[in-house]
Amino acid sequence: MAEKGTTSGKVINTAVGSRVYFKPALGKVVLRKPGVTRSSDAVIAVNKILEDLRAKARELEEAGKKEEAEKLLPAKKCAGKPWKQFTKCLREEMKKIVTKDKVTEELKKMYEEAKKANDKKTMEAIARKLKARGVAVS
Repeated sequence: MAEKGTTSGKVINTAVGSRVYFKPALGKVVLRKPGVTRSSDAVIAVNKILEDLRAKARELEEAGKKEEAEKLLPAKKCAGKPWKQFTKCLREEMKKIVTKDKVTEELKKMYEEAKKANDKKTMEAIARKLKARGVAVS
């Protein structure tokens, strides 16, 4: 499961220590300094939504419903298209899956988990995100 600071991904480092990756939205290569970790609660919430979706797809695959499982995953829906069409399709599919309401719900769950763990720092950070979304927390 995605957690703060532990969502690494694939890293390609240069000789000077920068991380190189292609950003399709900009259509160019971007350099990032090393040591950058995902620390946003919203990013973690989106990752959780996608992990849950992948888990549902795995359950369908195990039940022998491979076609239905592939319909759930945005990359599978867009597979086989030229790059520009693929990125456009993927962006549209992700917008359908990762809505503001779903992210807000996931943030609420994260807030409750932090509350149970008595993690005040995390609670305050998530509360600020929820307040910015117009959601009151107690």
